[in-house]
Amino acid sequence: MNFVDNELEDWAKQDSLEDNFFGDLRGSDQIPKSSKKKMQKAVKHYMNELKEKGESFKLGLQQALNKAEKELVKNDLDKVNTTDSESRFMLSKKSKIEFSYNPQITTERNGFIIANDVCNESDDTHQLKPQVNHTKDNLKRIPKDVKWSFDNGYFEGSNIDFLNSLNIDAYIACPKEKSNLYDKSNFSYDKEKDKYFCPEGKSMIFQKEIFDKQKNKKIRFYKGTTCKTCPKQKYCTKRKDGIRIVKMYPFEKEREEMKRKMQTQGAKDTYKLRKQIVEFVFGDFKENKGLTTFLTKSLETVKTEFNLMSIASNLHKIWRKKIEKIKKEIGLEIKKLFMDYASN
Repeated sequence: MNFVDNELEDWAKQDSLEDNFFGDLRGSDQIPKSSKKKMQKAVKHYMNELKEKGESFKLGLQQALNKAEKELVKNDLDKVNTTDSESRFMLSKKSKIEFSYNPQITTERNGFIIANDVCNESDDTHQLKPQVNHTKDNLKRIPKDVKWSFDNGYFEGSNIDFLNSLNIDAYIACPKEKSNLYDKSNFSYDKEKDKYFCPEGKSMIFQKEIFDKQKNKKIRFYKGTTCKTCPKQKYCTKRKDGIRIVKMYPFEKEREEMKRKMQTQGAKDTYKLRKQIVEFVFGDFKENKGLTTFLTKSLETVKTEFNLMSIASNLHKIWRKKIEKIKKEIGLEIKKLFMDYASN
């Protein structure tokens, strides 16, 4: 009897802990209808697969779950796709968040793909250097006197510094700045004094420097010295202490130089061509060839799939140019025959 009493007491404690943790939740009856249907459909699918394939299906499912768990821990993720653990949540063009990969291409002026890659990062920031290096490897050199255009996803100080080190004439679209007089873009920096000056001409002194692990870079903080007595304070900062803080990232000088460059008419005219070249290739993949999703799984196989797509795209362009050349030659021959006939 003591054993039974002890067991009942343990169950009561466990039941109390579960009540505290789950609250009023009492099972699938409280799950939203849409979620319940998905759950029932998934359970039905797995039960049918288990009946049909037996132990091999169970083993494969366990391996997939183990792989997903490793990916979850390794990359400190909140969620992972159990069928393709290397894919990541990304915002699609249709404004939907779904598991995806991020394809990258570099093209020349005729639309031929000279470098391609696929990554599982939603942010393009870290993909500029690999693309330039892939191009260099494929061409065995960095082309001289060539203008390189990149969209604003690549606008980052270290990227601009990297392009400058290779003497690449780069054009990177700048992120849209806020139309606010007190935006950071309207603050000036004095390198010799190591101070910022706000639009009102007041100085901002260095406060501290930290290393941001998420962004993998050092950040310097500067704070206002007369913010509390400034009549424009409410337009400048929303901090509770009323003091404006400005962050300085590495390569600020390079960023500002690129912004000024992109404001020139020549840069705007150069950048317009990008939409007719690179964006056209992606549009051709999706709209003309129907390649809207990858058919394979895992990062390496998806890279291979995209590489084959790029090769096929280039071969198709070569074929079209060959056909155009043949048509032109045939047209000239026909014209010559008519001229010979007319002269006779």
